[in-house]
Amino acid sequence: MPTTPNGTVYSDRTFTSSKGYVSTMLVPTAIDGTGTPVHTVLFCHGSGTGDRSRTFSDSSMLTPLKNALMDAGFMLIEGHVGGDHWGNQRGVDAYVALVKDSAKLYNPIASLIVYGRSMGGTVACHLATQETPVKPYVSGLYLNSAVQSLYWWSFTKNGTGQPNGPASCYGIEDVTSVSEFLAKTKGYDPLTFAKSSFAGLPIMWTMGTADATVDPLYNTVALRDRVAGYPESSYVNSVAGGTHNGDTTGTYGLSSQEMAFFQKCRGDYLIPITDWTYYSQVKQHRVLDARTFDGAAYSPTSLRVIRPAKTVPTYYGLD
Repeated sequence: MPTTPNGTVYSDRTFTSSKGYVSTMLVPTAIDGTGTPVHTVLFCHGSGTGDRSRTFSDSSMLTPLKNALMDAGFMLIEGHVGGDHWGNQRGVDAYVALVKDSAKLYNPIASLIVYGRSMGGTVACHLATQETPVKPYVSGLYLNSAVQSLYWWSFTKNGTGQPNGPASCYGIEDVTSVSEFLAKTKGYDPLTFAKSSFAGLPIMWTMGTADATVDPLYNTVALRDRVAGYPESSYVNSVAGGTHNGDTTGTYGLSSQEMAFFQKCRGDYLIPITDWTYYSQVKQHRVLDARTFDGAAYSPTSLRVIRPAKTVPTYYGLD
């Protein structure tokens, strides 16, 4: 059995979700299969080729965080889940199925922290803020080098011609009009979500100042400034010299702020979601003011709030 450097033994399970995607579950053996609701991190992978069912589990960049989560008693679930979905309905449905399957077949889920990495930031924002079956159980949203604007990716990053990346996922291969693009991606582009949909949600972003793949100004900073005042808490962890895949040492490793945020979001309440008939009954049952930091050293002032060096661009159709 795999074991963390601190001696936590954990199960490493591979299974196929009800949507047909290979999936991975990591959970400390001490709580695996006991019926005890487990606080869970759902990892939403980035774009790329090949199988991505173990992007987090096998990533050397994320190994320190994986070990810390196991030591702290979290469950981690991830899967190939729709391939390059760019946050469309296929991706949303696949992640919802992954959460349901994990809760029903293996371990009931007490609360859910949604972790979006790169492209996965689009679907992570959707799962945490829009009306999906998992939203009532989301206790936090963590975004790492995350895409927050399909519009930026398709028009600003790649020019005003044929949209790149999201094109085949939204049927917009030939779209060159901004208004038509926004209409086709309505309800799936995080930067166009209603500000109120982020109300009461703890959010943390990790971004590299040298990220040339997902420009933090047009993504992390743009969304943070747009929804300012609505989340329960909103932090930006800036990695000086960090690229899309790591900092100057080649890995984001594990910052005390990241782990403290996960522990904060875990809170001190349990809402088992094995029986999904309770969806409408628990929809409003999120005890935000009851959450604690579980004794972790944590200071919001230790997280640098990023202010753009230039004016954040104006986005079409936003208030």
